[in-house]
Amino acid sequence: MILGNNFDNRNGYERAMKRGTELADPVTNPTWKNLLSLLQQVKISIEECFFTNAFMGITDSKSNLGVHEGHSDPPFCSGCRKIFLHSLELQRPRLLITLGLPALKFVVSLSGEHDAVQWARSWSSIDASPRKEIRIPEYSKPVAIAPLVHPSYRDLNVKRRKCGKFEGEKAERVMLIEAIERTHVPFQPESKQRAQ
Repeated sequence: MILGNNFDNRNGYERAMKRGTELADPVTNPTWKNLLSLLQQVKISIEECFFTNAFMGITDSKSNLGVHEGHSDPPFCSGCRKIFLHSLELQRPRLLITLGLPALKFVVSLSGEHDAVQWARSWSSIDASPRKEIRIPEYSKPVAIAPLVHPSYRDLNVKRRKCGKFEGEKAERVMLIEAIERTHVPFQPESKQRAQ
């Protein structure tokens, strides 16, 4: 399961409807360009993925990036949590890839674990922690988690990521590969070598 923050703003949604797809131009759309490239590098087929968002619907804001007014609306957030938990139960993912801190913080808020909230406060605290999974009380099993920078900000933010001796792009590839390995999903044995 790949979890973003939110779908888009009204203008972006209307453009996608006119094109007939959100993926009309993955070459110029930084989110899809960077995400598809990363998935290809670690040999994850998009056909194996379920894409969803923490916050449902579209925004009326000028930008589709960052935090929006719906994030502070308790009834809206409650509804989004219910939809996400229902999606977890239906999809039963072994791996949850979060795109950006808002999506990660949304998932962590469901865990009720104080240390998880502290863990998700910044990329440096995430990278320094041995935490590799999230337990959500309403979901019956722990989920391996791969917290990634949001693909639309990838070029700007990925250089700060660290995983063992790896930094930047290599660090996120290694994190993702290690998360996949923890799920016991059949995977190519080259593993970390692909990250290099």
